[in-house]
Amino acid sequence: MLDASPRPSETESVSKILRSSAELNPVSLSQPAWTAFGMPSSRACPLWMPRKISAATKSVMYTRSRQRLSRMPSAPARAKFEGTRIERRAFLFFLSCAISPEGKDMKTLLVVNPAAGHGRGKKCFQSLEPRLRAEIPGLEVRFSEHAGHAVEIGREAAGAGYDRVICLGGDGTPYEVINGLYSGGRPARLPEIGQIPAGTGNSFLRDFDILTPEQALDGILAGRRRKVDLVEFHCQEGGKTVRRYSLNILGVGLIADILQLTNERLKFLGAAGYSLAVLIRLVRGMNNRITIEADGRKLEVVDSALAISNSKFTGGKMKIAPPADPSDGRADIILFNGVNRREIISIFAGVFSGKHMAHPKVTALQAASISVEANPPLRLMGDGELLGTTPLRVRVLPAELVILA
Repeated sequence: MLDASPRPSETESVSKILRSSAELNPVSLSQPAWTAFGMPSSRACPLWMPRKISAATKSVMYTRSRQRLSRMPSAPARAKFEGTRIERRAFLFFLSCAISPEGKDMKTLLVVNPAAGHGRGKKCFQSLEPRLRAEIPGLEVRFSEHAGHAVEIGREAAGAGYDRVICLGGDGTPYEVINGLYSGGRPARLPEIGQIPAGTGNSFLRDFDILTPEQALDGILAGRRRKVDLVEFHCQEGGKTVRRYSLNILGVGLIADILQLTNERLKFLGAAGYSLAVLIRLVRGMNNRITIEADGRKLEVVDSALAISNSKFTGGKMKIAPPADPSDGRADIILFNGVNRREIISIFAGVFSGKHMAHPKVTALQAASISVEANPPLRLMGDGELLGTTPLRVRVLPAELVILA
């Protein structure tokens, strides 16, 4: 039952919200929305909410809630309101205000790559479509019809005022969408990004132990938010310098060659194609000279290859950068330094478990600013997509994106 004491006015209730929110301490975005204003997760709640609230009041609550969703009350703030109850209907209304403006649903775009994973994208969408449309009212759906089409969709979405853009496909789908969003510079209104894995590799979400489309959709619908870094880089394409963005990994030299071989001949084998491509590519060996500069530290190596990783996995289950953290403000450089064919085979034998890091020819560095030059110029790969060549310039944009996962 509700407390029988006199109920405060609407103005007094909002005043309490604003006062209590000033006492909050920062915590993870993954905390439940109702902790934004000091609500404990038990049935006790910090304040009474009137049944009828004006549109103006909702707007104030929404603005404040968006600012405070990443926060949780300190002990004094919790104690201040402990013991007051709230009826279920009022609580659910408050929660809806904390999630979307004036209780309305967030404007959401779903970008589907039906060709991802040799048609797995189409089947995945058909399987999830009823749930998607039922739980995301007003959902807009766009299909990527050819390579680069998701870039165009992302470019159009940049100025369309979306709250969320969800990508259904492999790692290349969010790569294209994000590069479209940023094609004219950082969008004035940056949407949250969701990903539903339906491709060959599906590497990025493995950092969060999300392995299936159903798990990914659960996280999106639950509003689980994670701040992650975005890697901005410049490379050579068609004789000119271009700017691109990566969420997952940049491969330089050998790793990009392996991807090219997989895409052209072995993609029908799925994740196993990457392993076979390693063996085929090693027949050629390596002959190069590379200069790496990482936060001012300079390295010169020969007959080498490297990956610049924002997350742990590539090619599906290949744990190429075990120490990588997509939210630490730095990229991880995994360098295969002066390796011959036999050593490369030994290194790649341990890459699925991460044991390759113990090999004496593997070096790990971390940096927020990186440059790579090579003679001859080396092929590049970004998030499973073949790019141009070195020279490469990399800058980490810390906590740039909100990922729903």
